[in-house]
Amino acid sequence: MPVFIIVMYRVLPRNLKRTKLRRALVALFGVFAILAFAAMISAPKLWDNYFLRNVIDYTALVLFMITASVILVFIVRCMLVYIAIRIRAWSAARLLLKDALFVACSLICSLIFLVNGTIHFNNVKTIIRDVNLTDGRTKTASQTTIALLADLHLGAGANNELVDSIVESLGEQQPDIIVIAGDLTDMTTLYDDLHYFTQKISNANVAKYGIYYAEGNHEAESNIDVRKELEAAGITCLYDEATELENGIVIAGRRNSMEKCVEDILSDSSVRLDAPVVVLSHRPVKLTEMSDKDYLVLCGHTHGYTIPFYGMIMPFVSDLPYGYHEFGELKAITTAGCADWGYRLKWPSYNEIWMIRLIYEECIHEAEHIHEENNDRNVAGDGSMSCAGHTEYSKRCAPGSV
Repeated sequence: MPVFIIVMYRVLPRNLKRTKLRRALVALFGVFAILAFAAMISAPKLWDNYFLRNVIDYTALVLFMITASVILVFIVRCMLVYIAIRIRAWSAARLLLKDALFVACSLICSLIFLVNGTIHFNNVKTIIRDVNLTDGRTKTASQTTIALLADLHLGAGANNELVDSIVESLGEQQPDIIVIAGDLTDMTTLYDDLHYFTQKISNANVAKYGIYYAEGNHEAESNIDVRKELEAAGITCLYDEATELENGIVIAGRRNSMEKCVEDILSDSSVRLDAPVVVLSHRPVKLTEMSDKDYLVLCGHTHGYTIPFYGMIMPFVSDLPYGYHEFGELKAITTAGCADWGYRLKWPSYNEIWMIRLIYEECIHEAEHIHEENNDRNVAGDGSMSCAGHTEYSKRCAPGSV
């Protein structure tokens, strides 16, 4: 805390600190900003009143963003002044050193962060992606849709209103499976927060093949027995475990420590190794080690490229900061998550749900074979598959077909 106050004091223009009163105001703002941020983190633990918790969270958010903007503008100004001096642009250097410009840029920067961040946080995007996986059997459906959630950080992150929006999106998309790739809770989560989420998602009448969860790095901070609450709501927890679904897909969940490799998890869980494998791994690391495996790995943790601060370093500490990428045979997706940690702001990334449509190579080859057979008989004039061919394909690769 003392270090933060010193930084705040140092980055502000000298003219704002010439009098004792101004210095006192600057110091007071620094202290108030720190206390507000501390209150934002601790509010869920200190207050049972839901409305009061939200007031504290949003007040602290405004002060935190103003403070962050002041620091960022100071860094940018120092760089520009240095460049101006090096190229002898003295008038530009004098302009950059004006206090009014510094204050105006700090306020504009804060406003940009707050407006865009609030809009992105409260509007949950749905991203649809098709992924092909090898299937050694013909038991699975021609297509299975998986909804990927991560990083809800229930409490100071996702509140009840955001949970309602997420569940509403799931109801509209009607996925076959829902997976939660970690950081469902953190130090700010109350039992009521988790209970509200579990009741909402388990009563949403979606995910006919179930809901599956793997831990993240923040669950250890929570005093709640997350596994007990989730399993009571019918959600399957996978702690270095794997399970085979009735439609033939295998879902494996890795612990945050990632000490156990996926191959050992699958063998210890006695599941079919020739089935399509989906791995829940909160942190998108050690992906290159599985490049020879035809798995689909679903990750979170990075929160996308969020500004300010940690979003900038994620490309250097993870194999896949965001999006879809193939590492040899391995397919991987990292989501920006459904919320953020510590404050309800997200920019330029969005809160999002990935809807992943698994398409199996066995059924792809089957469709191509049927298409070729119909070329000599009843293919439509525009080259598309005829109704008869489409019906045959649907029967052979329909959900639950064998």
